Amino acid sequence: MNGQASESSRNFDKSNYLLLGLIAILWGSSFILIKKSLIAFSPLQLAALRMGIAGIVLAPFGYHKIREIPRKTWPAVCTIGLVGSLIPALFFAIAQTRVPSGVSACLNALVPLYTFLLGVLFFTVDFEKKKLVGVLLGLAGAVLLILTGKSLQGGSYASYSLFIVAAGIMYATSANTIRHYCSELKPMTLTLGVFATITPLSIAIVLFSGVKQTMQHPQFWESFAAISLLAIVGTAFANLLFFRVAQRTSALFASSVTYLIPIVAIFWGLWDQESFGIGQTVGLLLTVSGVYLSNRK
Repeated sequence: MNGQASESSRNFDKSNYLLLGLIAILWGSSFILIKKSLIAFSPLQLAALRMGIAGIVLAPFGYHKIREIPRKTWPAVCTIGLVGSLIPALFFAIAQTRVPSGVSACLNALVPLYTFLLGVLFFTVDFEKKKLVGVLLGLAGAVLLILTGKSLQGGSYASYSLFIVAAGIMYATSANTIRHYCSELKPMTLTLGVFATITPLSIAIVLFSGVKQTMQHPQFWESFAAISLLAIVGTAFANLLFFRVAQRTSALFASSVTYLIPIVAIFWGLWDQESFGIGQTVGLLLTVSGVYLSNRK
């Protein structure tokens, strides 16, 4: 029996890492898709279309399943929808009008650090002094990433980078909320509940955002294809996988996907002729090292 349990545990661990790798590929590719979507669409239109399309795609899976969500859990589900999906999508879209996609992913790598800090402050996670070095290294890496490099339109992108920092804090809040308040919900039920809270709002935003004028843009269909891929694969499917991993493991393990995301995003950025200099490389290394040290047991 013990041998069977041990083998089951190993398989369980392997499946979690495989899911984490797949999420990294999907989310790591999201940054270049955001960049291509912004050619024709405004940040608000992009965020609303991304969430709206994802919600519509998920609808056939059965919104009747949201009846499984207890009334007391709905505040947490609404928080995850707004703070973990819609608002960060808008913030990343705003940021990437100036910040290169590879740098955006590197700043997003701070999510596990935010998850740890928020866990200490609000979710009864113990703080160990030995992890302070990791926190400081991670923050130093973020500062270096923000202050080095050039904007897509020339000049500094420092102020726009703050939108990514804010989005990362929101993702960390969402990860902790999933683990502490929604761990008993099935991943599909949670996913449908989250999108049930934000899809109507997203559709309303699209309808009143001047999308008819946007359709006149010569690259409308290319950008719309990028948003559709971002919504269906990088949002609906990836969120389902992320919720599953967060429930099966921990908020810190799930958010550690951001270790791998920069690798995928930097690859796409270099393919799209973005620059990634020495200062940014050092910033990324400091960030990853800091996140690792702050989360090490």
